[in-house]
Amino acid sequence: MPGLWDVHTYFTGLDVITGFDTGLFNVLPGSNALRFRGLGPAIEKGRLVGSDVYSAITAMSITGGHGDQHGLSIRTVMRFAKCGGPWSIVDGADDFTEAVRLLVRRGARCIKADEKFKAIVEEAGRRRRAVAAHVIGKAGIMAALRAGVKSIEHVMYLDDEVADAMLEKGAIFVPTHHISYQLAIKRGIKIALGTDSAKELNWAVENGMMPRRHREGQDVTGGMAPLSRQLKEGYEADLISVAKNPLDDIEVLVKKENITHVWKGGKLFKSP
Repeated sequence: MPGLWDVHTYFTGLDVITGFDTGLFNVLPGSNALRFRGLGPAIEKGRLVGSDVYSAITAMSITGGHGDQHGLSIRTVMRFAKCGGPWSIVDGADDFTEAVRLLVRRGARCIKADEKFKAIVEEAGRRRRAVAAHVIGKAGIMAALRAGVKSIEHVMYLDDEVADAMLEKGAIFVPTHHISYQLAIKRGIKIALGTDSAKELNWAVENGMMPRRHREGQDVTGGMAPLSRQLKEGYEADLISVAKNPLDDIEVLVKKENITHVWKGGKLFKSP
């Protein structure tokens, strides 16, 4: 079967060795690609073994927002950000545009932003990057959708109006475990899964996503890269082999001993 995507995960906050172990772990159990932050350049250049990483480098945040470091002085945060640190504090349209350019310069393959979006989406579009928005409340969710953000992360406060807007815009929902998950499944919103809140595989099924649709969420919705995540001639050979059928029991994919083989780019990395 196609290798899995983890579309919401972090390597920040880990030391180098722990981060390397996490990257290695993800290629062995079966997550052949990850989105957001971390060890991507080293893995891409073959210096480390790990999953493909589609990194946003860092999340952009307004001053005092979710991505700000409230325990440090703003001068320290801004200085560290300018030196390539894991924070990006931006407040106006010009700041957003510059921040996107700097992150792309540092190798970002997608852009993660807080709740001010229009300038971000426009500049990211010019540079052929998708935008993911970390949003919790309804106002931020709707603002992101109006601006054209395609990957909406968390969405704790989902109601029918938000669901209608997500369906109209064709947005992808990357959930963390919450009651809104059930409404998204019921309404048929596109869903892609990550491990920001850990056991999303199980929770997706428990909240009403059938195992077959769950697999679609992992390797069709999640796998937006060209020529990937399908078992077709000419596609990238990122594959896994499992001991049992996950359509019968999704727990099969949770236990790494059930992942018997892992191929990345046609190269076998794990076998009995």
